[in-house]
Amino acid sequence: TITGAASGIMKAANEGAGREASFGLNIRLPFEQEANPVVAMDRKLITCKYFFTRKLLFIKESQATVLFPGGFGTLDEGFECLTLVQTGKADPRPIVFVDLPDGHFWKPLLEFFDQRLFKEGMVSSSDHALYHVACSPQEAADAILRFYSVYHSMRYVGDQLVLRLNRPLPEKTVARLSSDFQDIIAEGGITQGKALEEEKESQGDEPELKDLPRLILRFNRKDYGRLLELIHRINSST
Repeated sequence: TITGAASGIMKAANEGAGREASFGLNIRLPFEQEANPVVAMDRKLITCKYFFTRKLLFIKESQATVLFPGGFGTLDEGFECLTLVQTGKADPRPIVFVDLPDGHFWKPLLEFFDQRLFKEGMVSSSDHALYHVACSPQEAADAILRFYSVYHSMRYVGDQLVLRLNRPLPEKTVARLSSDFQDIIAEGGITQGKALEEEKESQGDEPELKDLPRLILRFNRKDYGRLLELIHRINSST
């Protein structure tokens, strides 16, 4: 678990993960901001001078983003993550807004998304797939685990997008996905196979990836909301 290393919900997240499984990304400010006692004096505590460096590390070294009620910093980090995933500058990941079961912290913001951004065409309707709303920590954890239940990771090999899977899909499911997501395929369809030769040459340090099944397609590198919808469909496949 990576947090901003401060108190409150960040301390709680580090306590939940435990010291050995916690990283802290503190920020150097004109006023004092002490690291919480879980990560203080730990070798995995990093103090950043700039917010943009801190946000880069948050994204680069994690596989999911969970947003709890917070201030400008939380919104800054949340919108950075949404923008990077929406534009393909970061790989797809679960982005989860977490509230209390009877809480309304995120409701006005998400209504603004719907009533302004989506309704007025500022973002694509498929961008709904970029984020999930959870009303409990368990629901947030379930959303993250579900995202990686079948989908594992992705990479580009030339002009081909390779989606690594934890298990193969039935061929009829692959054919249906190829048909339903033809709008984001630049050429051909979606095929299922093994690691491409170019992958084998570059994965000597990642042997755990070499035998994973793959979905291979020529993605248009534009409709990332639809790509997230494809991943959600893959995870719900039987």
